[in-house]
Amino acid sequence: MISTATISRVAARLGYWSAILTAVFCALFTVAAVLTEARLLSAPWHVILPIVPSLLLAPSFLVMLACVNAVVSSERQIWSQLGVAFGCVYVPLCVAAYVVELFVVQPRVLRGATGEMALLTLVRSDSVFNAIDGVYSTRLARYCARNPVALERLTYDRAAKAVTYRSDKSDGPTAGTETVDP
Repeated sequence: MISTATISRVAARLGYWSAILTAVFCALFTVAAVLTEARLLSAPWHVILPIVPSLLLAPSFLVMLACVNAVVSSERQIWSQLGVAFGCVYVPLCVAAYVVELFVVQPRVLRGATGEMALLTLVRSDSVFNAIDGVYSTRLARYCARNPVALERLTYDRAAKAVTYRSDKSDGPTAGTETVDP
């Protein structure tokens, strides 16, 4: 049988790397979006380059939320569970929107059928997928995940290359500290 400490250690490590990937995909999306807004990317790259990191961001974000849920104290777990629940709604909606944009809309737009694709494209702010893209669910999921992990209890030991999280509980299964060497 796997111990709670082992599960927490695995969740902390997986959570760490999924948070890193989430940040990397956010940065890649931001760079692609800036290049698109500056009109430095030509068609179809002005759509494809922002979508690809977004497509990868959604699952890594959900893994991060699930890992947060696995390591928080039971008193705060309701918030992280809400984050996971909203993430479970957000991820399939986003993935569906991005897959439709990449593999249905863009090939037709490149063939000149822009009119019939107008309501499905992510480029227009009044399109169907922008309405359900998950902007609000992402914000709510981030808000719910933020509560369980307090940054003031998180430390990084540069010499040991280890991250330590100190619990706010003095006893029980979530008391003490958890150190991970990412």
